[in-house]
Amino acid sequence: MTKFLTSRWLRWTRDIIVVLAAVWAVNAWHTRDMLSGSEAEPGFAVVSLSSEVVTIQPDANRPTLLYFFAPWCGVCRASIGNLDYIDSDKVQVAVIALDYANQTEVEQFVAEVGLKAPVYLGSNQVKERFKVRAYPSYYVLDESFNVTGRTVGYSTAAGLLLRTL
Repeated sequence: MTKFLTSRWLRWTRDIIVVLAAVWAVNAWHTRDMLSGSEAEPGFAVVSLSSEVVTIQPDANRPTLLYFFAPWCGVCRASIGNLDYIDSDKVQVAVIALDYANQTEVEQFVAEVGLKAPVYLGSNQVKERFKVRAYPSYYVLDESFNVTGRTVGYSTAAGLLLRTL
């Protein structure tokens, strides 16, 4: 009986390791072209939904989470609500729309998902600067705007919280 249980635990452990390795490999493939290290230049301009030009820049007291989305993206629709679990006193959150037809499309998306975080309109220059190739794309930047985390695709609230610690 003990040998059976040991064999069973070894199989479970092996299977878990294989799944984790597969997830890591897929994430590495998806993020291969994204910025890394100190490639993010501090400060860039975006436009708020109230037409105010805002500069997203490093915050000396907290990291920055950049969330790039497209309003037509189904995965963005499913994951964007997880941003509401991020404590804005501890993490500066910038939600940036890209690849949208017009501002109304973005406003409608934000209203439909009920997002509380401020949303900004990005440009093709911002898209190229951050090498956004898929949606949603996330960057976690430290207080000096060095990239400390990056990912593409769905992320849970817990995943976002862990990345911003």
